[in-house]
Amino acid sequence: MKSLIPAFLILLAGCVGDHSQEYDVLTGYDSFGEAITPEDAVPVSAVIADGPAMIGHPVKLEGRISEVCEMAGCWLSMQVIDGPMVRVDVPRDENGAYVFTFPKDASGRRAVISGVLQGDVDHHGDAAMAHHDSDAGEHHAEGDSDAGEHHDGGDHDSAGHHAEGDSDGHDQDLQGHSEQETRVLNESAYTLTARGALIERVRA
Repeated sequence: MKSLIPAFLILLAGCVGDHSQEYDVLTGYDSFGEAITPEDAVPVSAVIADGPAMIGHPVKLEGRISEVCEMAGCWLSMQVIDGPMVRVDVPRDENGAYVFTFPKDASGRRAVISGVLQGDVDHHGDAAMAHHDSDAGEHHAEGDSDAGEHHDGGDHDSAGHHAEGDSDGHDQDLQGHSEQETRVLNESAYTLTARGALIERVRA
């Protein structure tokens, strides 16, 4: 009977250690999208090595964030040292809104992200590029409307000049964002459509 007591204490100590570790992980991370846990996560390097077998299947990745979309927080990238990137996209709901967004200042933090892995993506048809196209379309529509209103008032030249100036400034803003996004797309070996994420919290 006495020999069972030390064994029980060792088992109890092991359980306490596991719970404290889980507590530390969960309290050090913010949750986005569907609730997930860090269990069963694989490093990003595993996707680079075994990606073809994972395409179309749910996976849970763990790694460090390289970049985040500067405009909307609708995508981020995770990179293997001396290797390609894995791009992570946020899906949209039936109304076209992002179901969640990533913190724009999350670069350099560790993350656990769950989703479905995809291979090569048509960059022009990629859903995550839609905010670029949508914003551009809204701006042009607004510019056309403004020009039309001024035209009705007999001030076509002034309105045209004003719309052109606004368009130039807006195009410059989009150009910087497009360059960042295009570069990440071109350097990404795979794309993960995220369902949920745990992102390391900024320490005070």
